[in-house]
Amino acid sequence: PTYPGELDSKKKEYTLNYPGISFVFPIPEEHISFYTSSSGMTDLPMELPDGTSPLLSRLYTFHGSSFLNAIAPPLHRNKNSDGIGSGLLEFEVESVVAELKRRIIVNFLNNSNNATTEIVLNVTTPQDLLVDIGSPLRTFFKEEDKMRIHSEDSSTNYSVESGDNGDSNSSPNVEDRSRGGDAIDYFYNYFHLGFDVLFDGSTHRCKKIVLHGNVPGHFDFQRYKRCPYKILLPKVSSNSQISNEVAKLEVLEDDDNQSTSQSPQIVDDFITSEMKMDQIRDLLGHPSGHPLIFNRGAGGQNPFGPTKLSGYDGVVFEEMKNGCVATITLF
Repeated sequence: PTYPGELDSKKKEYTLNYPGISFVFPIPEEHISFYTSSSGMTDLPMELPDGTSPLLSRLYTFHGSSFLNAIAPPLHRNKNSDGIGSGLLEFEVESVVAELKRRIIVNFLNNSNNATTEIVLNVTTPQDLLVDIGSPLRTFFKEEDKMRIHSEDSSTNYSVESGDNGDSNSSPNVEDRSRGGDAIDYFYNYFHLGFDVLFDGSTHRCKKIVLHGNVPGHFDFQRYKRCPYKILLPKVSSNSQISNEVAKLEVLEDDDNQSTSQSPQIVDDFITSEMKMDQIRDLLGHPSGHPLIFNRGAGGQNPFGPTKLSGYDGVVFEEMKNGCVATITLF
């Protein structure tokens, strides 16, 4: 920060405080006097007098004025509306269950009346979302279509920020954003819920759903809450796999005569937000075609480097260099 931290001489700790987060550094006893001096507090030293740097010992994230006086964030709700997103603060997402090429089911915490909300591809409308989960924090108009950039004049992307109540009086209607009769697709960004919904500019129905992993080192890190998704995969019979394994065991049968056979069963696989891309490939196989290189940021100026897009039937995974999945697009 641009102001000095706090020194606890008894505990020999130096704390840097930011809104909602604090960093605690242990200070050797022989250097305590340096931090209590007027010059030490003014210069905000990054190094100790012996040339070494203090190492972080603890990190606190909290709601309130300080981690010593942290309080649980209130979950208020507007009594005049039954929508989950109504009120000053939104309810927390417990889980998001996705079915490929069909829908997602959002399960909310602390909401006994409407505990779940369904977003269906090619069915859900903006009005449905406004009623079920409230106004988006931002509406983003897809002025630049990368698939048609060579056939039409490119223009600037527009984003409309919502106010405290989710309304934006200065934002134009979606119909007014059309140019020459060509409808413009638009996103509803729910940063606090961890997902975006893309609507078709002509039909105004859900076209795509983007789930965000909020992975450190990604371009959008800390812009979205992490979406606790669970993607259900089609049920696959394991008969053929077990038959192959049994055949191998018959050839390599040892003298122990241990029974390793298993009865055929139906395996129901799923993908979670904790999985890396290698684990996903083990479930889905290799993608159709080579991964595409994707670089975010204006003019490709992205300090985190490019990511890779791997496409499957009904879903696209954005993979980072460390193998983590940053976003999942359902269509």
